[in-house]
Amino acid sequence: MQKVLWFGPVLGALLAATAAQAQPTVQNPLPVIKTYGAVGGWTIMAATVEGQHMACSAAPPGEAGTRAAFESTSEGLTVLVATATKGAEGDESKGSYDIDGKVTRVPFYRRENDRIMGFLKEPHAKQLAAGKAKTMTVTVGSEKTVLPLEGVAAALSKANRCNDRE
Repeated sequence: MQKVLWFGPVLGALLAATAAQAQPTVQNPLPVIKTYGAVGGWTIMAATVEGQHMACSAAPPGEAGTRAAFESTSEGLTVLVATATKGAEGDESKGSYDIDGKVTRVPFYRRENDRIMGFLKEPHAKQLAAGKAKTMTVTVGSEKTVLPLEGVAAALSKANRCNDRE
């Protein structure tokens, strides 16, 4: 679980509207983000911290990485969304995601830059990767974020290839 804490700063920086919002520290250096590619309007990004590859993410069309993304990690597939809730990095919140009307409760973890992330259960990650999901909504507290899924299978495939190459 300790590795999960690295993904917060990585994802937070990936999804920050500007790099100026996050300040590096000795314990928490800023990741280096580079665009790996694009597919179907989705943007695929790779993140490294101090030269070590951390993860690749897929931001939906029109999001420019500011509101939502999926991230392919060695720990599994995560979903990360913006939040207005306050809290310290690493704080756990109860939440859920709904894929095609089936609600799954999972913990979400507070990250910097007003983001919160949760791990998708393996069957749901496979459903997204296969392009078999039509709708997805993330709910944390009273906040709901609807994620576009058109083209998600190709985007996740490219994010996985990014991980394999980085």
